[in-house]
Amino acid sequence: QSVSKWEMGQSVPELDKVIQMSDLFGVSADSLIRDELDLDPGEPARTGDKDAAEPAEPGRTLSTADLTDLLRNARRKNLLIAAGVALCVLSPILFILEKFLAAAFIAPVMIAAAVACFILAANLWKNTPFAVYQKGDRLSADAAAWFRERFPAANLRFLLFSLVGVVLFILSPIPLIALAIAKDEKLTDLQAETCVAILLAVVAVGVFLVLLRGEEMAVWERFRAIQSGVLPEDLREGEEPQEALAREAEERRNPIGKFYWSIITAAYLLVSFLTHRWEYTWIIWPVAAVLDGAIEAVFYFVRRNK
Repeated sequence: QSVSKWEMGQSVPELDKVIQMSDLFGVSADSLIRDELDLDPGEPARTGDKDAAEPAEPGRTLSTADLTDLLRNARRKNLLIAAGVALCVLSPILFILEKFLAAAFIAPVMIAAAVACFILAANLWKNTPFAVYQKGDRLSADAAAWFRERFPAANLRFLLFSLVGVVLFILSPIPLIALAIAKDEKLTDLQAETCVAILLAVVAVGVFLVLLRGEEMAVWERFRAIQSGVLPEDLREGEEPQEALAREAEERRNPIGKFYWSIITAAYLLVSFLTHRWEYTWIIWPVAAVLDGAIEAVFYFVRRNK
C-alpha cells in the first residue's frame, strides 16, 4: 500500500526508506527523489561516490499509525486477559451461595469464557505488527511528537487503575468484618456466604482494573525508553525495557539478598538462644521481611533512575 502511494505520487517515502531503496537498487538518493535525474538500476553506486547511500541503520522506524495500531491491540489484549481473570475469580460465587444446580451450569461456562479470552488475547498479540521489540527500533518525528503529547495522560490512567484496584483489594473484606463486629461474631451461614461472595466480586473488579495496565503500559514504557534514550545496555531481543531493568536489578540483588537473609537467620538464632524468649523473637522475621521489601523498592528505584 505504501509503495503504491509512492508510485502514484500520493505520498513521499521517509528518509530511511529512501536510503534503504538507494542501497537496494544501487543508485544515489538524488535519483530517487528528483524527477529530472535518470534512474539507471543497472549502474551500481560507486564506492567512495559522495551520492552513494550510507548503510541502513538496524531496527525499524515506527510511524504514528504503527504506534496507534500497536497500542490499540495491546489495549484489547489487556481487556481480554482482565475479563478472563475476573471471570475465574467470580466463578465460585454460586457454589459459595449454595446454588449448586445453577453453579453446575454457569461456573463451567464462565471458565470456558475465561479460557477463550486468554486464547484470543494470545492470538491477537501474536499477529500484531511490532509487538516484539527489536534492537534499533526508533520513532519517526511525527510518532515521537504524538507520543510526547499522549504519554502523560496514559501514565495517569495507569496510575488510577492501579490505585483504585489496590484500594478495592484492601476494602474487600470490610463487609465481612463489619457484619462480624455488628453480630458479635455470631454470623449465620447465609450472612457469611453473602459477605464472601461480595468480597470475591470486589476483588474481581480490582483485578480487572489492575490488569487493564498490562501490555499497553509495557508498550508505552518501551517507547518512553526509546524516546528518552535510556534503553538498558543488555536489553535482549523481544524483551521490554522495564523487564530488562527488573532482571538487572534481580541479578544484582541476588547476592545481596542471600547475604541479608543469612544475617537475619544468624541474628534470630543468636538472640533466641541467648534470651530464651522464643515467644517474642519471632517478631524478627516480619520486621526483616518489611525491611527487605523497602530495600528492594529503593534498590529498583535507584537502578531505574540510573
